[in-house]
Amino acid sequence: MFGRLSARRDIMLTQTSLNGIFCIRFAVGATRTNEGHIQDAYNVIVEEAKAALDAWDSGLETCDQASGVVV
Repeated sequence: MFGRLSARRDIMLTQTSLNGIFCIRFAVGATRTNEGHIQDAYNVIVEEAKAALDAWDSGLETCDQASGVVV
């Protein structure tokens, strides 16, 4: 999902690892940032998360249930 987000031009996020857990970091530091900007960024993250989950689910659907082999 981070690859999808980092390819976009309308949002800038960074990645880090906290205690071995991959995290996407969203930091707001600009004084002119308002609640609308935060909501827009959140909507982008949700949109990309849904797209990543849909892509992952599609991959699972092509997997043979008995053997776990992708067909």
